[in-house]
Amino acid sequence: MNLVVLFIFFFLVPGVISQDDASMVEIYAKVASEVPSTRGSLIAPAKCVNNCLNNQYCILAYMDTEGYCLNYEYSKFSTTFEIVTTLNTDEYSVAVKINKVTCPKSFTEVEFAYVDNRNGVKYPFQWTKTETGWTLVNPCPEPARIYRRSETVVVCLELYLTISQTQSEASAYCESQGKKMSRIVNHDEASMTLGVFGFAKDYTFSDGYTNTLELDPTQSGETGDACLMISFGSIDVQGCEDAASFVGVVCGSRLP
Repeated sequence: MNLVVLFIFFFLVPGVISQDDASMVEIYAKVASEVPSTRGSLIAPAKCVNNCLNNQYCILAYMDTEGYCLNYEYSKFSTTFEIVTTLNTDEYSVAVKINKVTCPKSFTEVEFAYVDNRNGVKYPFQWTKTETGWTLVNPCPEPARIYRRSETVVVCLELYLTISQTQSEASAYCESQGKKMSRIVNHDEASMTLGVFGFAKDYTFSDGYTNTLELDPTQSGETGDACLMISFGSIDVQGCEDAASFVGVVCGSRLP
């Protein structure tokens, strides 16, 4: 099946297009899973698009000819998200946020790419072209949080509230979720724990992507196995044998 894509117009941010700049490109298409009138607001199309453009977390505006508007934030995409191309005689259009503008030779070469701006990470992503439109998968949807630890290391971390566990039990729990028991390396990451304890043993990290510890925890005199205790911004060290006090575990993965 050939793609039928009709470009309407561009909303451009003045200046050079770069990873930090944004543009909106509107096409005749619809969101596969819903129509705007189900939960959208009555907003003029130009305002609907500009609201998304001015929201650093919004990546898609969805409109119909009745004036209903929906804006979508990337963090809310927990499953595969699909847009399907339509004809200009249909009732729907979408405006996709991009960070580069190219002039494709054909409709099949259109690229939609932008960045995940949560926590200032600017993690790049790109829509995947299909026979009927484009799809997008978010590797770190809410309630997980994305963090950049270096130019090459971006991690996705999620706090799971669990019953009291030992370190080995917590590690096994993360494995059951398809993730690794992850380490907290700075106060930005510690803020996600909300007073729940995270785990580390002997200052060696087994998650495969934590190489440094910026928190400088206070040594409390414990010997043997040591665990990081994170509680409302205070980082301390205590013996891992005090498992009864540990409620919750941070699981995560390194993004490609």
